[in-house]
Amino acid sequence: AGAAGSLIFAGAQSFAALALGRALIGVGMAGVLMGALKAFSQWFSAQRYPTLSGLLVGIGSAGALFAATPLAWLNATLGWRMVFIIGAAMIVLVAVALVIGTRNTPPGTAWPGKTADLRALRVVFGDRRFWRMAMLVFFTNGTLLAFQGLWAGPYLDDLFGISSLQRGNVLLLLSLGVTAGFLVSGWLSARVGLANIVIAGTTVFIASQVVLALHPPLTIVAVTGAIFGFAGALTIMLLAQPRYVFPVTITGQATTAVNLFAIGGTFLVQWWMGLIIGAFPESAGHYPPASYTAALLFSAAATVVVLFFYLPMRRVE
Repeated sequence: AGAAGSLIFAGAQSFAALALGRALIGVGMAGVLMGALKAFSQWFSAQRYPTLSGLLVGIGSAGALFAATPLAWLNATLGWRMVFIIGAAMIVLVAVALVIGTRNTPPGTAWPGKTADLRALRVVFGDRRFWRMAMLVFFTNGTLLAFQGLWAGPYLDDLFGISSLQRGNVLLLLSLGVTAGFLVSGWLSARVGLANIVIAGTTVFIASQVVLALHPPLTIVAVTGAIFGFAGALTIMLLAQPRYVFPVTITGQATTAVNLFAIGGTFLVQWWMGLIIGAFPESAGHYPPASYTAALLFSAAATVVVLFFYLPMRRVE
């Protein structure tokens, strides 16, 4: 589906075709993260699982970060249509390599039947521990991606009126913090405990939101933004924690269910922040600092509440 979507997008001559291509790309790529985490749970021990999970997400984040310049060069050299054709070919090559060179489970380990899916979901959603993980990742991942992807730019523009280049530099620091946090999250979890890293990361994440809410000088905002990204990224280990909570046969369903709240949080938190910011009157096309203070303190307070709900998970390793 991903390769087909890339080809359709490359050859599109209308908005409908472009939309169809992008939709198919989304459908095709949707299972990559969860499929890889499920495979890790089958092939590797629980002790190695957090490290591998963190590396997976970190490498993906680094790819998105460092693909900007090469992609711009390819686009200028070959044109955007050829870029998507090359992307389709690479997707097919990787898919063929996976089919030929990998298997679902180690030798001697059976793959769970499809009939287990609905029963597994009932087990997952009926477990209080699932909700402790899901509610926390809803606000940590949701706030991180909502601010990084949408509201950080307007925050810098409305509060400081800096140039697009300066905004880009500050946002780059934030993104570097996110990538670094993803990359080391598993390594740290393996050494001090997964729940401990999640709790510590969430605590620093909340504190950084409070600092940003006070709209300090730009230099402090830049440093705090990097800390905000790093600490928020550490909580990605919530996607690895279902491996310790549920039987290995249903970790795929459990992890996907937690990830549903992570993705849902991104959309809902950015919407909520928009409602809060938009409730304040504009002046010369800019929202006042108080609007961002209210939005950030709202997300920080909500995260404090769900963090206390999560604390009993320290006993799950």
